[in-house]
Amino acid sequence: MKYLSFNIRNFKGIKSVEINFGRKPPINIFTLVGLNESGKTTILEAMHLFSQKENKNTHEFIPKSKKHNFNDAIEIEATISLSSEDQGSLSKFVSDNYNFEIIGEFSSFRIIKRHEFKNSIPEKSSVIWIAQLRVETAKKHKEKVIEIGDPEFVGIQEYLEKQLPVIVYYPNFLFDIPQKIYLQEPLEISETGTVQQTVKSKEDKTQPFYMQVIQDVLDYMGGDLRIGTHIVERFKQRNTSIEAKEALESQILKMSSKMNQVIFSAWKQIFPTSKSKEIELQIGDDNGRSYFEIKIKEGSNKFQIRERSLGFRWFFTFLLFTEFRKVRNEDPGETIFLLDEPAYNLHSTAQKILLKVFSELADNCKLIYTTHSHYLIEPTWLSGAYIIKNQALNYENEIDYEESSTDVAVIPYRQFVVDHPDQSTYFQPILDALDYQPSKIDIVPYLTIFEGKFDYYSMRYINEIMLNNKYKLNPYPGSGDGLLRVIRLYMAWGAKFIVVLDADKAGVKAKQRYEKEIGSAASEVILNLSDINSKWSGFKTEDLFTQAEQLRIINTLYENETEYNKKYLFSAIEHLLITKKEIKLSKTTLNNFELLFQYLKDKFQK
Repeated sequence: MKYLSFNIRNFKGIKSVEINFGRKPPINIFTLVGLNESGKTTILEAMHLFSQKENKNTHEFIPKSKKHNFNDAIEIEATISLSSEDQGSLSKFVSDNYNFEIIGEFSSFRIIKRHEFKNSIPEKSSVIWIAQLRVETAKKHKEKVIEIGDPEFVGIQEYLEKQLPVIVYYPNFLFDIPQKIYLQEPLEISETGTVQQTVKSKEDKTQPFYMQVIQDVLDYMGGDLRIGTHIVERFKQRNTSIEAKEALESQILKMSSKMNQVIFSAWKQIFPTSKSKEIELQIGDDNGRSYFEIKIKEGSNKFQIRERSLGFRWFFTFLLFTEFRKVRNEDPGETIFLLDEPAYNLHSTAQKILLKVFSELADNCKLIYTTHSHYLIEPTWLSGAYIIKNQALNYENEIDYEESSTDVAVIPYRQFVVDHPDQSTYFQPILDALDYQPSKIDIVPYLTIFEGKFDYYSMRYINEIMLNNKYKLNPYPGSGDGLLRVIRLYMAWGAKFIVVLDADKAGVKAKQRYEKEIGSAASEVILNLSDINSKWSGFKTEDLFTQAEQLRIINTLYENETEYNKKYLFSAIEHLLITKKEIKLSKTTLNNFELLFQYLKDKFQK
């Protein structure tokens, strides 16, 4: 199963928003981009709440503007799709337990988790199942439609609930690893003998997440191991039972070994030149509560995690959370990882490294992360990007902002582009959303500006996938005839750039306009394809492929298409780049692109 979308209503600063994962081409990484206080974290919190069976603190999610007298409901609705394998398993369950045969497809269903309030006091929480099944009775072969939300079909609900994909949420505060990872929940007893609630510190809030990590390690090892039985109880008996003591020591050694194997094999892929390290788990007692400490051994020295650099702590913790979780075969469906502001306090180099790690993590799951850092925006994933805006907040006058008036809007990036036609460059809406301006000390590389996103994805695909990154292009997608802003920007910086336009009528006309606007300097840096090769007169980028190749590319995403479709070609080439999938291309086509890339390389070296 996979989550297709979430609809969130009356949740904190959200009145009503939708997050849709059903993209063409399909993508597994979704980026929520926005400034501070935009509502990015709120969206992740809502999805996380949906994944919880119960939450005793639903009042914390009442819209701030209605906190004084809320008489409505918080609703989080998810649409879930079923694969053909899921449908087959459900058919068998329905046949075995209800004596029905499912007729036709049952490809998706919806679940609404609803939390009702009266006078701001929680009144009722409910789960609403929405879907119809067309079935045929086994005995009378009579067809009918059943509603899976009806009480008589609670068995179907319970079956589907067990198959729901796991949602794993990592708030940004988690990445400051505690010195002690407690293996038991605290129980505060007052003098009268009653359990008392205490205000939790930030570190207290992290403890359940880290305890789950320890359980994830045990699950990874197999054998139905449990923290309570195989660690805590043995630790309590260590002084009275030699068997318990030896079993505990063996268990901790095996855990340390497995953590070394899993975490540092991934670490070596990210940082191949780093020194050899080892993880050592140590168990201790703190007023009756068992805890683990994680030590890092490097040569003859041992370190607490918190003694290492900020970057080391962040990446180590990230791998600790994700490496064991992503390989849990018993987790049903497509797991979703929710990451809030990952690596927000790290250097730009570390943030760029993280993008590569994300790409590998999302091979078999979905990843949704929030950011306001331009270094954590990967152009390849922009089809899965959302701009998050707090419509009630004017960033030019933040002092007068009233938090209670928050109104979160979620806008698909491509829609954002359409709604902002005056923002001519393809990345400009992202840069505007981040309030990003290059500083005077930024190193601005030379830039190859292509006419549009298809040109951009095509050039990247051929160079990175088919030619194994043979050329350094620094490609940038423009928007046809509206590149003037970025051209002037680079001229003002005194930085090198080349603009490559199609050689059709529109491209030739655009070049003439730039020459008129900028002057004679434009003729050296703004080129039509026909300036690179006279045989390409009238060509668009897609004409560098043969017609047969165009259809072959389309068929990688749209298998049944038999005719050229420009929109499908654009989506398919983007999908090929995202999935890093090679396709057979003729020598003529590869030579076309090599000629173009070599021309650009020679021109930049002059």
